Amino acid sequence: MKKVIFTAFLSYFLIVTSQVQARTFYTTEHVRIIENLNGDKSNLFKNSKKWVANNFNSAQDVIQYESPEEGQLIIRGIASPLCDSTVSKMQCNGYSQAKISFNLTIDLKDKRARLKFSNYGYARFGNTPIDDPITYKLMLNRFDSLSNDFEKTLSTSNNNDSW
Repeated sequence: MKKVIFTAFLSYFLIVTSQVQARTFYTTEHVRIIENLNGDKSNLFKNSKKWVANNFNSAQDVIQYESPEEGQLIIRGIASPLCDSTVSKMQCNGYSQAKISFNLTIDLKDKRARLKFSNYGYARFGNTPIDDPITYKLMLNRFDSLSNDFEKTLSTSNNNDSW
C-alpha cells in the first residue's frame, strides 16, 4: 500500500511539472540591407550622422561608436513599439507605452548600408528581454519604420540649392 501511495504521490508531481511551459525570449537580431544608395562611403557616413541627429533626441548621447574609415556607427537608442492594424486601439495604447532600448549598428559601403538592430529589451526594467509576441511584432514594426526612413533619407539626392 505504501508503494501505491508513494507512486501516486510521485506521479502527481510529474504530471503537474510537465504542464509548465517555458517562456520564449525574443533575442534575434533584426537586419536590413539597403542597396543602391546615392554616394560613396564617406558621403553615406555624413548623411547617416545627419539621419541620427534628426531621428534621435541627442546624437551626441546615442552615438556610442563612430568610425568613418570603417564606415560604421553604433547607436544606443530607445523607441516605442509602432502599432499596426492587427492591434486594437486599446491594446495599442498599452503597448505603445513600452520603451524598448536597442543597439543599432550601421555598416556602410559604397552605395550599400546594413542596419542591424540588436540587444533590445524593456528600457524601464533594466533591459529585460522581450517575452511578449505582440510587443516583439510591434517592435519590429518600429525597426522597419526606422529602416525605411533611413533608406528614404539616404536615397534622395543632396541638391539643396533650391531653397
